Amino acid sequence: VKNGKDDTVRIKVTLEQMSGEGEMGWRKREVTGYNLNTSIPEYKEDRDGGPITQEDVDELNRVMDEYEINRNIERVRHFLAQCHHESNRGLCPIEQFGKAYNSPLEDPRFKNYEGSENGLGNVPGSGDGYKYRGAGAIQITGKDQYRVFSEYMNDPRILSDGALYVGQNYYWEVAGFFWSVYKPGSCVDTISRKPGDEWPIFRKENYPDKVCMFDLNGNCDLGATVWKISDIVYGDANDPECKLPEREQYYEYYKGIIK
Repeated sequence: VKNGKDDTVRIKVTLEQMSGEGEMGWRKREVTGYNLNTSIPEYKEDRDGGPITQEDVDELNRVMDEYEINRNIERVRHFLAQCHHESNRGLCPIEQFGKAYNSPLEDPRFKNYEGSENGLGNVPGSGDGYKYRGAGAIQITGKDQYRVFSEYMNDPRILSDGALYVGQNYYWEVAGFFWSVYKPGSCVDTISRKPGDEWPIFRKENYPDKVCMFDLNGNCDLGATVWKISDIVYGDANDPECKLPEREQYYEYYKGIIK
């Protein structure tokens, strides 16, 4: 469709496309509250979630438009495929702790997020690992990313409450921010040194002399593979934990329905 004052084509997805069948259909698992002491969220629905709604799809389309993801069909396909995997089609708005543990505070995976080698900005032994665990349709992780997003949105609770707050209030927004602002902007020194509210949507024409390997929209425009996009989003597409075959499966699915 075309809207706005310009003649740019903007792709919109429908509730029917997002509903799908079986594991391809999106579900809504709404966060209704949380406990900062235990770092445990409260959900409106059970683990299977509820049906995705038109309101959810409207918010998705708003975010894809705001972050210029809907300007190219490949951008939309890759974005949805990565979101589908990262948050388990809406069932995990906040990264879940292991079933063997009673709370996120006990999960050693989150404690590992505090290692200095991870480059996440978390302070060792502080609890930053579980506080700033993954959240959103594409899951930002680590205090550094939460700080920039907090400044970008001018919302201090993003930093003070962390993943619990982001999963409740910025499910699609943070994915658009990661895709078009944070990840590509992080490779430009003149951007990455600025406060988050000065980070713009990345457009390669604004940096003609800069080769940005993290330009997700630009890579999609050039026909990037799922491996390439996954390598940017996850950090290492060859890591078995990236689960590249699943991301490829989801991309093929969206390639079939987003035309």
